Amino acid sequence: MSRVSTPKTRAIALGALGALFGLAAIYHLAALLWPKLDAQSSPGRHGLFVAIDMLVAIGLYRRPSFFFWVFCLLGIQQWLSHGGALLRQFATAHTLDWQSLIVLLVVSFTAWLLWTERRQTRR
Repeated sequence: MSRVSTPKTRAIALGALGALFGLAAIYHLAALLWPKLDAQSSPGRHGLFVAIDMLVAIGLYRRPSFFFWVFCLLGIQQWLSHGGALLRQFATAHTLDWQSLIVLLVVSFTAWLLWTERRQTRR
C-alpha cells in the first residue's frame, strides 16, 4: 500500500485540498467584487463558483458517501471548461494556460483520492 493511499495521509491530503477549494472560493469572490481581476469570466460565473467551491471545501472535510459522485460531475465540467481553454490557448497562442492546467491537475488528483477512499471503505 502506498503512503498516499493510507487513510490518515489521504485524510490530510483531502483536508488540504478542501482548504485549496476554500481559497478558490475567495478568489471567485474577489473577482466578483473586483471584475478587473478576471475580466474574461462573468460575474454570474464567479458568483456560482463561490458557492460551488465552498460546497466542495465542506464536502472534502465531511465526505458524505454521495460526495464522490457529486465531485465527478464537477470534474467533468472542469475538464470541459478548463480543458477546452487549455487546448484553445495552446492551439492559438502556443502557450500554456497555467491556471487551467493547475485546476485540471488538482481536480484529477482530488477525484483519484476520493475514488481510492471510496474503494477502500467498500472493502
